Amino acid sequence: MAVFIEILISCPDFQDKQNVLQLGRRGNVGVRRAVVQWLWKDELEGFGMVRCGIDMIECERIAAGIDRRGERFLNRFFTAGERADCQDAPHRLAARFAGKEAVGKALGTGIGDLRWLDIEIRVNNPRRRPELVLHGAAKALADDMGLSQWDISLTHTKTMAAAVAVAQSAD
Repeated sequence: MAVFIEILISCPDFQDKQNVLQLGRRGNVGVRRAVVQWLWKDELEGFGMVRCGIDMIECERIAAGIDRRGERFLNRFFTAGERADCQDAPHRLAARFAGKEAVGKALGTGIGDLRWLDIEIRVNNPRRRPELVLHGAAKALADDMGLSQWDISLTHTKTMAAAVAVAQSAD
């Protein structure tokens, strides 16, 4: 991608940001990413990569899964630690589920390339602040992307749960 950016900025037609922006709107994802990196290269100097994900779920979906499948459902989606933290309460588990989806989105894969248990959200600290622990494929992917700093926020009502995950690389 760096070679593409060098070629891009050396072309006379692409010396001003308006022309580069037009190319980015027409290009594929890789081209758009390169254009964004070039457009913001001066402004982002010294900052690492930032990724975010967000998700929302109806708590009833988790409650229904527990009612239909019981332990099989719970053990497929939640670690023993998460279940203990939540005391198997559907609204609390729904927030963890939304958090796992948000992390998958921040990683750029969704859950498809990951296992649900690769993403663990614990609140086993004095302030009960959610903390993200990555395992297996999720940890490997985050490490490959250089994402080392994570923050996650969970919220829920009786009917809805939502989460936001933000990751940043160290550089």
